[in-house]
Amino acid sequence: MKISDLVKGKKTCRIAYIGGSITEGAGATRPENRWTSRLTAELGQRFPETAFEEINAGIGGTASTYGLLRLRRDVLRHAPDIVFVEFSLNDEAMAEDLSAKAYEGILRALMQDENKPCAVLIGVVGNRAQKTRARMHAALGAHYGVKMIDLQAEMNALLGEADPGRNPRRDACFTADNVHPSDHGYAFYTERLLAHMEEDLFFRPAAEEKQNAGAFSGSGKFINAAALIKSGAWERCGEGDWNRENCGSHDAGVLSSDPDAALHLDFYGQTVVVGERIGTDFGELAITLDGKTSVVDCYYPTVNQPVTWFERFEMPAGRHHLTIRPTGRKNEKSSRTAVKVDFVCVEAAGNGSYLVGQEG
Repeated sequence: MKISDLVKGKKTCRIAYIGGSITEGAGATRPENRWTSRLTAELGQRFPETAFEEINAGIGGTASTYGLLRLRRDVLRHAPDIVFVEFSLNDEAMAEDLSAKAYEGILRALMQDENKPCAVLIGVVGNRAQKTRARMHAALGAHYGVKMIDLQAEMNALLGEADPGRNPRRDACFTADNVHPSDHGYAFYTERLLAHMEEDLFFRPAAEEKQNAGAFSGSGKFINAAALIKSGAWERCGEGDWNRENCGSHDAGVLSSDPDAALHLDFYGQTVVVGERIGTDFGELAITLDGKTSVVDCYYPTVNQPVTWFERFEMPAGRHHLTIRPTGRKNEKSSRTAVKVDFVCVEAAGNGSYLVGQEG
C-alpha cells in the first residue's frame, strides 16, 4: 500500500528503523539530520493529521545477527506500524549463509508479531567500490512480499559511480571515511525515500515456507556483565538492564585492565554474543568459548562505541562455558590496556535456558 493509505485515519504512526551505523546516524552533525529523523519529520509535514513517532534502533558496527536477537527488545515492544530494515553494508562482513539466515529471521519475526507491522528493506551506500548484501536481502524480501529501496543503485544512477576526488557531487554526500553520509548525504537518502512513499511500498511480510530451511528464530536473553561470575579486579560502570532497553550509548557494564581478572558464564543453547566496547582507550580482550580462545583488539578510532565483535551461531546443542578476560596488552595506538564488557546474549527460545552465577 501507499503511505497515504497506511496512515489514513491514524492518529499516530510509529516508524522503527533497525540497522547499523548509517541507520544510527553516524556522520550527521545533529541527530535530526540523520535520514531516519528527516524522513519521520517530512512525513509529519505531509500528513499533519497523523503524529509520526521515530524509533531509532540503529547500532553502529552490528549486523543482522545481533539485529535479530535484539529485535523484540529494541523494536517490537514499541508496537511499530512500519519497520525499516537495513544491515546491507555490515552483513557483507560475515558469511553469506549466516547473513541469509539471520536476515530471514528478522522478516519472519516481523511476520509473526501480533501487531503485524509493514516492512521496508533499505540498501545503503558507500563512496567507494564496496559490496553489500542488498541483492540477497532484496531476494529474501521478494519471497516474503516485501520491497527494498536500494540507495546504492539510485545514487549510482543519479550521481555516478564512486570515484572519490573525481566525482564532487557524490563526494559531497560523504564524510572523510567515504562510508558514512554527511548531512548532505542524509538529505539525499531522505529525498530518494520520499520519492517512493506514494508507490505500493508498504507490505506486511507473509510466506508459508522459509526460503532458507535453517533460518534463525527466537530472540536474545541479555545477561548484564556485572551479573557474571567474576574473579580479579572489575570496576562496575553505570546501571541498566540490557533486556529492557537499547543501552547502546549507555555505560552499563564492567571495566578491567587486570590480566588475572575474568568473567565466566555457563549456558545452554546454540548462540552466544558478547557486547563489548571499542575506542581509542581500550586494549585487547580474550574470549574463550569451550576451550577455544579468540583475541579481540578493542582499539578503534572512535570513542566508547558498543559492538558485538564476538558472535557464535549454530553451535552444537548442549552446555557451553564462556570466559572473558583482559590480556593486559593493547594496540600501539591505544592509550591503555583496559577492556569494557557490557553483556552476554544467549538465545531466549528453544534451548535458550542459561546458567548465570552470582556476583563474586
